[in-house]
Amino acid sequence: MTARGISQTASATLDVAGNVSSATINPPDSNSSAKLTYAPNAPLTLTGIEFSTPQAGVAWSNGRGGQTVGCVAQVCTASAPDAVGVAINALGPLAWNYQTFGYWLQATGAGSSLAGAISIGSPTPIGGIPPGSATYNGVSGGIYVDASGLTYEYAGAFTASVNFVTRSIIMLTSGTTYALASGGGPKPALFLNVGGTLNYLSGTNQFSGTVANGALTGPATGRFYGPSAEEIGGTYSLKVGSTRESAVGAFGGKR
Repeated sequence: MTARGISQTASATLDVAGNVSSATINPPDSNSSAKLTYAPNAPLTLTGIEFSTPQAGVAWSNGRGGQTVGCVAQVCTASAPDAVGVAINALGPLAWNYQTFGYWLQATGAGSSLAGAISIGSPTPIGGIPPGSATYNGVSGGIYVDASGLTYEYAGAFTASVNFVTRSIIMLTSGTTYALASGGGPKPALFLNVGGTLNYLSGTNQFSGTVANGALTGPATGRFYGPSAEEIGGTYSLKVGSTRESAVGAFGGKR
């Protein structure tokens, strides 16, 4: 499956210990893409993941050159000597039909790295945006750098309450946990639960706004997916002023 979507990336420089010394949030991009490859005789088994953005591309294929791809429930993890990533298996327990998302962390050179998140799928036609209101439920996840420069992967639940009359979306993530990207068990990360109100203009299927939790704040961009906005997805970034504490993330859900 190949689909276009929205990506959010952040570029970082690293110190001699491999920790982030500075981080720059790149502009969101609405013309990125991803390719997910499934085993021919096992349609629920993801064997390859590829993300492509203006800043960088990264790919994993199970069994090729030390690369691995494996799934537990809806979460598929990928690793290679220079990159790790996650793709949400839309064909898994979540039973998403029109969208999914992923996120990754890759070494881009000596003393530099890039974190990214992407939402892909089949956008809702403008005439398919329904009237009334709807609630979407799903999951979220991404990459976080703390104030000391350590890098983490995080994941949580996602909800969105959409008013199609006022064209407003109240977005929340909850129950977020995080773990060091270098390994370790997950721990609660309530400070990475974010919320905000997003909006879209009449005649569009793409929305945007600001999400935040305390000093962590940044833009979010997303789309409705499916013939009648059956699903929703997007990306966001977070930063604390000019410090290195930052995050990129993605979300998806269905009504």
